[in-house]
Amino acid sequence: MAGSDSLERLHDATRDALVAARLAFAAPRAKLDLALSELDGVAPRAGAARTVPEVVKRHLVPRAIAHREAGALHACLLKAADLLTWSPAFYPEDGYPDIPRFRDGYAFGMSVGDPRWAKDAVTTSERIGLSYTVQAPHTLYPDHAHAAVEIYYVIAGKALWKRGGEPWVERYPGEVILHETGMRHAMATADEALVACALWISHTNAPIVVVRA
Repeated sequence: MAGSDSLERLHDATRDALVAARLAFAAPRAKLDLALSELDGVAPRAGAARTVPEVVKRHLVPRAIAHREAGALHACLLKAADLLTWSPAFYPEDGYPDIPRFRDGYAFGMSVGDPRWAKDAVTTSERIGLSYTVQAPHTLYPDHAHAAVEIYYVIAGKALWKRGGEPWVERYPGEVILHETGMRHAMATADEALVACALWISHTNAPIVVVRA
């Protein structure tokens, strides 16, 4: 089945990208090894074609990506996009203007998710979550935190990343960013859209909380 083939290739390309990321200086190898082990325990399952949000249609487009594994992953994501369960950010309106702006410029496509949150996910697991994210240019992902240990892998574009009390750092395709349990973090794009992969390797049913100073 064509859908299953596309998802299997996406799954394999994600794994290849994480394996390559292990070799980077100061890579969180123990956390990456755990993610790889859990990915090996799930099999991508294709369902019916899904509705792709406008922000994804606009910004998940062919791009020249110099990083080999990130480029291969991006190509597979393009082919499998309509097989993922795409959703806007979960954040409720809290009176701050950054939330509606963020919701307009962001979506995530779930491939593997906890049964509590992912009734329509392609595959469910209580041990790992796997999503692909698209963040439009000039969009701020506000400060937030969660119990889940999270690994981000940058697929395309670049973005500023902030973790805890650290300064903003620009991140590029092929880079891995680790968020430990409860770590406050945020991402901001400039002229380029950000395409990334997010893996939760603990507390897969935990909520996300926006952090206001």
